[in-house]
Amino acid sequence: FLILWGLNYSRLQPEMLFQLTPPRESEDTKALIENIGRRLDELRGELSQDDRGVALMPGDLSALDAQLRQSQADLLAAQELPVVDAGRVKKFESSPLLLRWGVSGMYGPFTGEPQLVLPAAPTQLPFTLAHERAHLSGFAWEEAASFVGLLTCWNTNDPRVQYSAWLSLWISLRRGPE
Repeated sequence: FLILWGLNYSRLQPEMLFQLTPPRESEDTKALIENIGRRLDELRGELSQDDRGVALMPGDLSALDAQLRQSQADLLAAQELPVVDAGRVKKFESSPLLLRWGVSGMYGPFTGEPQLVLPAAPTQLPFTLAHERAHLSGFAWEEAASFVGLLTCWNTNDPRVQYSAWLSLWISLRRGPE
């Protein structure tokens, strides 16, 4: 485990890799959440929906995986970080049990495959896949994988994928620290 995956836990965190500055204490989280809400509303207007008003997400999982793989490769290459162009997304076989536990995806360090718990909430599927792909690229910590997943989704021109990332961030901020 240590050789295949565990050493990734000692990797530099995204704030160092992406040269981020820490937020100022005076930033208002409530205003940030409202701005994200406005961005969600803008993107939601661009999404197709079914007859019940539910946003339609990419239906072809392998095409979505290829899109996110390329987006993440471009993102990491721009930061001069190693790009792992491997692994294919798979359905996790214990999906019904994991759905009951609220798990949406996982990364198998021994098989090198991002695995999704299906059926996933349509608007969360792209972000979940990008998050699990970030684990494939060696971002072991959940927060690091989520950050890279957000950047990966925002790095696309697909409003459905961008919406998924903004929604995930909004939900996470609304929930507050755990």
